[in-house]
Amino acid sequence: MRRSSFLVLSALMLLAAPLLAPAAWAQGKDGEIWIGSYHPDPSFMDSDISFGLRSMIRRPDGLGFGGEIGYVSLSGEATSGGVTGSVDWDAFFVDFLFDIPLGHSKKAVPSFTFGTGLAFANLDSEVEGRIGSIEVDDLDGTSFTAQAGFGIKLVLGDHFYLRPAARIRWFEARGGDDLDTEYILGFGRTF
Repeated sequence: MRRSSFLVLSALMLLAAPLLAPAAWAQGKDGEIWIGSYHPDPSFMDSDISFGLRSMIRRPDGLGFGGEIGYVSLSGEATSGGVTGSVDWDAFFVDFLFDIPLGHSKKAVPSFTFGTGLAFANLDSEVEGRIGSIEVDDLDGTSFTAQAGFGIKLVLGDHFYLRPAARIRWFEARGGDDLDTEYILGFGRTF
């Protein structure tokens, strides 16, 4: 319990840090809404749509700091012998991000993004076999996550942009080498 409280408090402090930065430190701000295609690493899970909001504060050199919230809901089914298992999994993500631009182009700015945060997940599962079935409903959990990705900010006019991107996400709670992949298209505005 203490560890989860510490992680939640740390994530909230990291998300609040860019909002408390002095005005002279920031060159600009980005606000974005995005939609994505989420591909989980467990092969029996189906891909689905993800969506979220992102906010960044940029330094004069273009380096960005910010936060993001996102949501995804997935399901899947696997059969082995006479046993069939189904899973419904949804997660709410709260992440702190760093955005490192690769140049200062006026129309297209490629960048690497990496970050860390928490995933608040809910799982419903059912296993059916020859003898009967077992159901598990509303199994909640919190996991530390880390992500890394690459995107290109395509400037549209004076204040708007599109941001196609791809990223991978690792979950502490899963262990092993599972990495989820997500392809994103963001629509944003600079302030």
